[in-house]
Amino acid sequence: MVLPLVANPYLTSLLVVIGIHTIITVGLCLLMGYAGQASLGHAAFYGIGAFTSGILSATYGVSPWLGVVAAVLVCGVLAYLTAGPFCA
Repeated sequence: MVLPLVANPYLTSLLVVIGIHTIITVGLCLLMGYAGQASLGHAAFYGIGAFTSGILSATYGVSPWLGVVAAVLVCGVLAYLTAGPFCA
């Protein structure tokens, strides 16, 4: 939380991208390494979230933090609609 206040914007942006890719990599490692399953859904939901946040921020001028929350909600709803019928 303090890093953006003490570091330059480039370093902060770089560390955020590294964190995002680390989360994606750990998710794929758990799924493919331990469960032995291949999944393209990670990339699809990552892209849906990125587009949702980007469009809301760039086109409609929404705060990036609200865009991230909206992206999580959109991805959650789409994941539920996609996987819900198979889990019941």
